[in-house]
Amino acid sequence: MTGLKSTNNLPALQQLRLLRKDEITMDIFCNNFLSCVIGKHYWKRQKKHKLIRELATVSDEAFALLVLENIWDEWKDMNVVEFFSRRKGMEKGTKRRKIGGGRWTSDANGGTKYGGWNVDGIKRFNELCQHVKTNRTSYPAFDNEFLKKITNQCNKTASSKHLNDNTMVVYDDMDDTEREMEVNEV
Repeated sequence: MTGLKSTNNLPALQQLRLLRKDEITMDIFCNNFLSCVIGKHYWKRQKKHKLIRELATVSDEAFALLVLENIWDEWKDMNVVEFFSRRKGMEKGTKRRKIGGGRWTSDANGGTKYGGWNVDGIKRFNELCQHVKTNRTSYPAFDNEFLKKITNQCNKTASSKHLNDNTMVVYDDMDDTEREMEVNEV
């Protein structure tokens, strides 16, 4: 699956809006942006067992797009990979470049830290929800095919690795079936 290893493979915003129409772009969107909305660890563990529509709601997908659109003009000019790499290695108290408020958000006046979404931002969110619903309906087989591809890639990776004695069944209260996971001892 595709990750953002450099800014060269960051698709254009218009391409990201295609969602299920473009498999490579949807892969980048899910693994790098949608996963931040639904939880990176949750996405990583569940993507090989569940359909995208089972992991993320329409509003999750729309919100990920809204956040991207909101800050895209500033973000696209940054070296995104360098920004996130530096951020991981920063010590407490180190200043980093502050990104502005975006199209539909601003700093709050008064007693709150953040101003939230303005009316145009909420309208855009509602439009994006409709867009995601239409996209899901227009490409009904995509989620199943995407899951098969991920599962096949994970199986190839797993078969090439040597499984150790730390493999055991782990309870997942979000799933009625039991799955095997590798557990590393501390």
